[in-house]
Amino acid sequence: MRPAIEHPSRRRASAGFYLIEVMIGMLVLSVSFLGAGSVLLNSMKANHGASLRNAAVLLASDMAERLEANRVAARNGRYELAAGTVPTATTDCTAQLCTADQLATFDVARWYQLVQSKLPSANAVVTRTAIGPPSVYQIELTWTDRAWGGRGTGATETFTYRTTRTVSP
Repeated sequence: MRPAIEHPSRRRASAGFYLIEVMIGMLVLSVSFLGAGSVLLNSMKANHGASLRNAAVLLASDMAERLEANRVAARNGRYELAAGTVPTATTDCTAQLCTADQLATFDVARWYQLVQSKLPSANAVVTRTAIGPPSVYQIELTWTDRAWGGRGTGATETFTYRTTRTVSP
């Protein structure tokens, strides 16, 4: 029996076919890596936005607790903060005893600094909407974050979180 001899032209054709297989495999792999990178980028954006919203909720809750802790000043409207106002405190209530009004001024100034440090381009407004008893305060936080989707590079969106707190006598 004679051994089968492979024809040289068949060997050359199959060698080029393997190269094409490898190139197609690399193309499929690179497209899948690009898709995974896109998913990762979108999840990072969503996580950043969620952390800012969480910070806003915690900051508003912090102000609500400050209102409850100093009810005398809250009932007198000492915790109000107008839009665009930068509050300052002349007395450090962590180092010395303060009156209820001094504590309110100190609380608003400290809280405003927290808002500025936690939220980008933040604005904070605290408004007494009902003169008590009970007094009702509206706490509003506004901040700017990068926009999602096809709005162009550098586009931003403005977000607002608003809550109310009733201060009982």
